[in-house]
Amino acid sequence: MGTHPVAAGASKSEAGAEAPIKPVSFDTLNVPDVDPELLPPILGEFCEAVAEGLQVPFELVLINALACVAVAGQRKFKVQVRQDYTEPVNIYALAALPPGERKSATAEACKRPLIDWETEAQEEARENIRNTLSERKTLEKAIEAKRAKAGNAKTAEDRRALIDEIKALEAELPEVPAAPRLLIDDVTPEAIPAFMERQQERAGIIEAEGGLFDILAGRYSKGVPNLDAVLKFWSGEAVHVDRRSGQNIVLHDPALTICLSPQPEVVRGLADKPGFRGRGLLGRFLFLLPRSRVGSREVEPRPIPQAVQVRYAAKVRGLLALPWALGTDGKATSYHILLAPDAYREWLDFHRDVEAELRPGGELELIADWGGKLHGAAARLAGLLHLVEHEAPHRHPIGLGTMQQALGLAAVLTEHAKAAFALMGADPDIECAKHILAWIVDRRIDAFQAREAFQAVKGRYSKMEPVKAGLTILEDRAVIFPAQVQTREPGKAGRPASPGYTVNPLALGGAI
Repeated sequence: MGTHPVAAGASKSEAGAEAPIKPVSFDTLNVPDVDPELLPPILGEFCEAVAEGLQVPFELVLINALACVAVAGQRKFKVQVRQDYTEPVNIYALAALPPGERKSATAEACKRPLIDWETEAQEEARENIRNTLSERKTLEKAIEAKRAKAGNAKTAEDRRALIDEIKALEAELPEVPAAPRLLIDDVTPEAIPAFMERQQERAGIIEAEGGLFDILAGRYSKGVPNLDAVLKFWSGEAVHVDRRSGQNIVLHDPALTICLSPQPEVVRGLADKPGFRGRGLLGRFLFLLPRSRVGSREVEPRPIPQAVQVRYAAKVRGLLALPWALGTDGKATSYHILLAPDAYREWLDFHRDVEAELRPGGELELIADWGGKLHGAAARLAGLLHLVEHEAPHRHPIGLGTMQQALGLAAVLTEHAKAAFALMGADPDIECAKHILAWIVDRRIDAFQAREAFQAVKGRYSKMEPVKAGLTILEDRAVIFPAQVQTREPGKAGRPASPGYTVNPLALGGAI
């Protein structure tokens, strides 16, 4: 689990190089790419084909495609890690990219099988919905007529007889089925439970922008965040919604998948939104920060092969078509996918490693809210890869190979999460480096000593240690270079000289 990025070829040994190396901007992220080998063939070939066909980052396609598989499989499948512990397969995910990255086209390509399923299912249900609605309206009309008679009844016996008839008719009122849907967009947190109640307690939000974050932060509720239901939908907790009018909503085992592709500026502001970090919303998200392809895209790329699209669509549609498991009460319930013994041992070793990194000084200490959920996220990823790999996923345990792929993917996601939280200001060393850089640029400083940097940021940092860490980061990014160090400060006998630095002229010229 890596360190701060180092500028390739940056010299720390000598100041004043003839051709200064371009400093590494804090917006330049040193995160690994996802290896297609970490994916089952159907998923890997689809992501590569769409990435090439649309000339977009592979990771952008991957996160959208994984979310679509999650929408198709959520609630129908759960990963049985051990007897007393299961993980659902729904995910919350985010891929941050600037405008002009063809994010909408990517989401559309990945969602197409879900949209086509909705269209066909709605057409099949149309006549039944129309007939049921007609029957209900007729019965409601008859009930209202009897209710009017009951209000004018001359005797209590007549009124009681009419009331009994009304009750009998109300018992016959058919429930009008909702038009089948999987996806929802432009929705308030209050509307999601109502949607899920009508759609087998599941829903998917797969959008190319990050507007949902503003809605969750309280755009329509006077700035008051409304996170309770969304937090519960991730883990499958029961949700009770009391409504002033109409019946209350009770969801016993809800599952929501969210996949957004906001701009990096949106990500920067997420930690500042009330409750997002403190209540654990950001800890639930998988983050990917793909490398932009803008400026190096093919203007006449290879089209996405039809056969690849068909195989991916068949996989997603196959999960939707698979009959639900039935509980002892005859109602639809989840299939529980077991882990093969060697896969479980592999996952357990990973869990132990993650737990160690959550300790003070560990790689995940600063993002413990996210890292504390990483072992569960890895199990969910294994479940999703397993759904893609098998025609009948519930009949096979998750094998060692699939688990290793999932853990490899989790390792890459960890590096992206660390970078995302650093973007949000979660890394104090990077924040200190930014403050020192601001002082350098503002004062147009071309050389300084470490003690001067400490004095400049003393209002924020009372000790030298974080300042040293910040200076190291600026060195790594080729913003500053060590200068020749005197053995004693002039006029101060016995006091060691403070380390000196020269500033990369390109850093002062707005290159970072």
